[in-house]
Parts: sequence; C-alpha cells; structure tokens
Amino acid sequence: AEVFALKGGFDIVIGNPPYVRQEMIAYPLDRKEDFNEDGWRERKSEYKEKLIESVKLLWNNAKIDKRSDLYVYFYYNAFSFLKPGGIFCFINSNSWLDVGYGAALQEFLLKNMKPIYIIDNIVQRTFEADINTVIVLIKTPKEKTEIKDEDVLKFVAFKKPFEETSKAEIFKQIEKE
Repeated sequence: AEVFALKGGFDIVIGNPPYVRQEMIAYPLDRKEDFNEDGWRERKSEYKEKLIESVKLLWNNAKIDKRSDLYVYFYYNAFSFLKPGGIFCFINSNSWLDVGYGAALQEFLLKNMKPIYIIDNIVQRTFEADINTVIVLIKTPKEKTEIKDEDVLKFVAFKKPFEETSKAEIFKQIEKE
C-alpha cells in the first residue's frame, strides 16, 4: 500500500501472464466436470463479465472484446499498478496484434500509453512456448499531454536467437535507426 501512497505506483511491472484462450476462461477454482454443459457455459460467461467490469472500473474508456484471451485483462490490471512514467514489460502471445479482439487493446495503448517496443524473434520461440510470443515494452505517460501522434512504436523482429541479440549495443543501434 505504501508504494501507491508514497510513489503513486510501481516503477516497473514485468510479467508473463497465463496463456488461456478465451474459450477456456473460467473461474480459477471451477471444474468443468462439476457443471452440466449449459451451466458451464453460463458460469464462464459470468466470469468474463466480471473480468470486463473489473477493467472498466480501472479504465472507464477501455473497450474489451468478450473474445479476448486472458492475458489481455492482465494488461489493463498491470497498467493500473504503474506510477506515471512507469515501465510495463510483458512476454505473451502475439495474437493480439492480428486478431479482432486485439484492436481494442491496440487502440487503448495508442490513446493512453506510450508503447516503446514490440519485439519478436522469428527464428526462436520465447521460453519454448507452444505459441508465438512477443516481448512488449510500454511506458505510462507522466501526463496525458505526453502522448503525441508522432510517437513511434518500434516493431523489432530478430532473425537470430535472443541469446545473440539481447545486448545493450544492439538496442542502442535500434534507437538510432
């Protein structure tokens, strides 16, 4: 509590949220076998509504598509933990970049945050996950006026393993380009 009272939030939030497809989102302690098919569907729908409500309590301008994978809800919660000027870093599925439900998150980021990098590796999967992942770096603005249309989000696709590319010199070069 003192982090929020004294500093207004955390300087950095780093995460690797769970990879749960929207069809599988349910109350964490519920088990499918404890419900009939209709009851299970209703229960999952109820939980998704609660997730959406929780995001809207934090960010009343947020639009959430009910088809969003679970990690999308983690984005909004993580942003609420950051102080102005704080840094957000997630490693998660890249699906939000090219699916319908990702449009709302993309719009939110461009209107409310200062995205810095989206880093992909096209020769190596991050953490040997069964899905394609990206590393996302975002800064929270110190003031709303800090967000400008000319801000540049850098998409970086490495063609070598991360072990060979995660060096300060490489990122300094990217910043110059």
